[in-house]
Amino acid sequence: MPVSSTDFLKRKQKDPVTAIYVVFGDETFLHRQVVDQIRQLALGDDPDDLTYAVHDGKQAAIADVLDDLFTPPFLGDRRLVHVEEGEPFISQHRDALERYAKSPSECGVLLLEAKTWRSNTKLAKAIEKDFIAVDASAPKAWHVPDWVVRWSRDHYKKQLDRETAAWLVELAGTELGQLDQELAKLTTYVGEAPAISIDAVNKLVAGTRTETAFKLLDMVLGGEASRAIELLDRMLVAGESPVSILAMATAQLRKLTRAAREAVAGVPLESAIKNAGIPPFAVQKSATQLRRLGRKRMAHLYRRLLRADLDIKGGTALAPRAVLERFLLDLART
Repeated sequence: MPVSSTDFLKRKQKDPVTAIYVVFGDETFLHRQVVDQIRQLALGDDPDDLTYAVHDGKQAAIADVLDDLFTPPFLGDRRLVHVEEGEPFISQHRDALERYAKSPSECGVLLLEAKTWRSNTKLAKAIEKDFIAVDASAPKAWHVPDWVVRWSRDHYKKQLDRETAAWLVELAGTELGQLDQELAKLTTYVGEAPAISIDAVNKLVAGTRTETAFKLLDMVLGGEASRAIELLDRMLVAGESPVSILAMATAQLRKLTRAAREAVAGVPLESAIKNAGIPPFAVQKSATQLRRLGRKRMAHLYRRLLRADLDIKGGTALAPRAVLERFLLDLART
């Protein structure tokens, strides 16, 4: 069976190196972490460039890959031969790879990297039996806070309770690379403290990213579409991804919708906003946004949120930025 990326990344540099590795899945950050770990296992901390060969799986020739694998490196004990975007290569050369798996090179390590991996094939069964296949798929959205807790503990040596992790995901989105960046900043911020507190998250993450997201929503709900797009440009230039910006806006809008339902049912507005999961420092701003949102926008909001979420995850040919701009402009015009 494939090894999870979490378990594989716990391996130490002295662990035995296998002749073939396959890394598959749709999470870019996990792919990068696993590939870096394999490089370290196979070549050590400071490898010579001649011990690492990279091939493009869309056009790599099997003869060239095998030649690299069976040619002893001039410096070092072994050579790592990395086939990126390997689906076409695996599909085209499946028979040759099956033969190679029966008698691999003693001086070469083959690393096949792909988005998909069919475990029911003869090649997959051979590799999973005698070598290592690593599943670098993204965790389900509801499991991302658990991943944050583990990553903070294992990689940054900082404790993080699940509630705080869930709030961080709420603020930063579910992209693991973005979450890792936030954890790195939080680790520096808390210094020698053994844990990352929710106060630290509020000060460092909520106090910057959420404040900007609040401004973006304020402009949209106030009908200031051009200013909203200008702010969006600045957020993207600053390194925010369209997916994480949409996630922050969506999270706030859904909370506002919940608060509106409670307020209509007779719950005091401030209490309704708190009950929706909005932190105390954002209650007054959320009340203003709720008034601006109004019943007309509210009637179409769920459908638009669902459409934007599906489209930004690949449901349309539009680029993620274009999906986000369309969503914001539609919301501003309602």
